[in-house]
Amino acid sequence: MENQQTPNRRDFIKDSLSLGLLSIAHYTPFPSPLSLPNEVTEKIKTTPFRCPPYLQKPTPHSIVIQWINSFPMSSWVAYGEKKSLGMKAYPIRHGQVAPAQELIKIKIKQLKPNTRYYYKAFAQIPQKKQSKTSIISSELKSFRTPSILPENATVAIMNHTEDAQFPLHKDTQLVLFNGGLLRQAQSNHDIIRQFVQPAAQTLEGIIPFATSRAREELQTSALNEDFHRYVTNPQDRYYFVHQIGPLFLLVLDSSISDIQEAETEENSYIKETYMETQADWLEKMMRSPTYQQSTFKVVILSTPVNTINIYEQKLFYPLFDKYKIDLLITGGTTKKQFLTYLKTDRYPTLTTHTVLHPQTTTYLLADKKQLAIKIEGKKRKIIDVRHIKKDSLKRESSFI
Repeated sequence: MENQQTPNRRDFIKDSLSLGLLSIAHYTPFPSPLSLPNEVTEKIKTTPFRCPPYLQKPTPHSIVIQWINSFPMSSWVAYGEKKSLGMKAYPIRHGQVAPAQELIKIKIKQLKPNTRYYYKAFAQIPQKKQSKTSIISSELKSFRTPSILPENATVAIMNHTEDAQFPLHKDTQLVLFNGGLLRQAQSNHDIIRQFVQPAAQTLEGIIPFATSRAREELQTSALNEDFHRYVTNPQDRYYFVHQIGPLFLLVLDSSISDIQEAETEENSYIKETYMETQADWLEKMMRSPTYQQSTFKVVILSTPVNTINIYEQKLFYPLFDKYKIDLLITGGTTKKQFLTYLKTDRYPTLTTHTVLHPQTTTYLLADKKQLAIKIEGKKRKIIDVRHIKKDSLKRESSFI
């Protein structure tokens, strides 16, 4: 996805016209959509966005902004370092401005690291008369681009959008939804209603989020490709690397191995091939200088620790030991404890919520000296705090 900035586009059009390469009659910044009935137009004006803007795939120099219109409309983003904005970016498809659509995905490039940017999402309502254009916009939002080499990292992890206890930690740089996001979704409407919409509303278009999938997401089966459209993870898939200063996150996709279905030859082949592909990628990442030089190495799985399967045991866990991870985070469990630290393991295992505390937000707060694990429950009540220092686990408070 590319962004198109107004000054460059204007210069290009001006130069092209002077050279006779482009005629004004054939240039339109947006395709002309069909006009809408007045009652539909009025409804769009009152509820322009089915899902408000949300942030994806943050880097020091770029970010992806997505939202869902209530009707297919030509859309763009205005942004800038000041509230007056000043720059624009458009959704680009195959080298052209994308046609009117509901799901909007715009990547803004050439941003400055560690800089506050303001933005608004815009959409143009189709009208019967071209001279009578109606434009709607979101509220003014803002985000801060990551630093290139931040000294601290703050990541919030939760299993469900309803788990979030707000406000989040003021320095939260990323939220990871660790699977278990859908409940028997049967349509795009269910995906939007159960996850995309509450996630966007919860994070208010200010804090970016990434998404891993669990059994619930994969069991949407035919809807799986649709679910993928609504999220834009690092590396554009469900297993990925994301580094914030001293914290090196390795998110793995264990959802396919957690599906309880008949072990046909085809199913077994798909599972094993996909997991082997991840294992090869995982070892490549772990052998990289970036991983080796990172202060804290954290692996995240959506699979509950009590349902670890043969593929993970055979392919993933030997690598966790070989390359000395500092923490393993798994999905929700029926066990009562959050954190276990077995003498046979070289690292502690953390679950993101338990039967005693189903609604929790887990924070990872890292600097060059230590990784703090802070677990908050309802009304921001602190359930547990631990500190990890290389090869040691110091208990700060008892379980509640």
